[in-house]
Amino acid sequence: MRVAYVTEQGTVIYKKGRRLGVARQRETIATLRLAHLDQVVLWGHVRITPGALALLLDHGVDTVFVSAHGRFRGRLVGPASKNILLRWAQFQQAQQTAFALDVARNIVAAKIHNARTLLRHRLRHRPEHPALTDALAQLRAIAHAVPRADDLDRLRGLEGEAAAVYFRALGASLEDPFFRFERRTRRPPEDPTNALLSLLYTLLLTAVLHACHVVGLDPYLGVFHQMGYGKPALALDLMEEFRPALADALALRLIERRTVRPDDFRPPAEADSTPAPDAPPAPRPVYLTPDGLKKVIQLWEARLQDEVIDPPTGHTLTWRDLILEQVRRMARAFRDGVPYTPFRWA
Repeated sequence: MRVAYVTEQGTVIYKKGRRLGVARQRETIATLRLAHLDQVVLWGHVRITPGALALLLDHGVDTVFVSAHGRFRGRLVGPASKNILLRWAQFQQAQQTAFALDVARNIVAAKIHNARTLLRHRLRHRPEHPALTDALAQLRAIAHAVPRADDLDRLRGLEGEAAAVYFRALGASLEDPFFRFERRTRRPPEDPTNALLSLLYTLLLTAVLHACHVVGLDPYLGVFHQMGYGKPALALDLMEEFRPALADALALRLIERRTVRPDDFRPPAEADSTPAPDAPPAPRPVYLTPDGLKKVIQLWEARLQDEVIDPPTGHTLTWRDLILEQVRRMARAFRDGVPYTPFRWA
């Protein structure tokens, strides 16, 4: 899959013959060949002309819009997949309580398994670290409760409990005080590590959304995440098993190898609004700098080309191909009514 990220603020994407031009202050700074593109991600204040939009649609290029602070805003895609039978099966199966609960249990169990795997990897280099050993024990107990969850609300409660335990241990295991954190915060992220995680989760979401589009599934109808207007519930479901193994592991690597540094982060120059005099102080959000953003995107794309073993087959795939394979497995579960086999990290 070939992806182009446009992160330079104030740029304009325009039609340039059969290609796309990227201009800043009326000067072309890059040219994109559509024959070599599967997805374009427009980050922040990037404008696109009607001619460029038509060209992207004509070539079937998935166009993703992300806010300047890394929040997914939406996608522009061409006609939906012609595989109406697959989407019909998805809608039918998703309404079956027993099927949805079974798939959701498998997703949550795999996410907790992969979280424990990441913490065990960290424990190898930090023997007897109390936060890690305690978290591993707590996550094991929560994992044992997952198969007994008899409804989605109970399952979501277990997943939330596991996430709190996991992130607390993850933050405590970081050696650099600048990157330590106590809990997961988003919208906005309140510390550098949460800013990095939020960015990586947005990048992961765009990859999963594209895979759903390729396979022909509706990304807005899932089984674990609740439906909501504009909420890609199925994509969020499919992300869960990849968060620890792909996004979180990369974040830790970037921090501990000092690839990302304190000067790659900044609070916004000005608050969006002035709080009332008697209002409590709001948490001050933290975001990556433009240079930090470009650095992380490049390393994310490189990470997606790394290879990993697909446990059910034993085949070696890139991470990007594994995401696509997991979406295909979900499609088979919907189509054939068979159990979904999520990715379990070794």
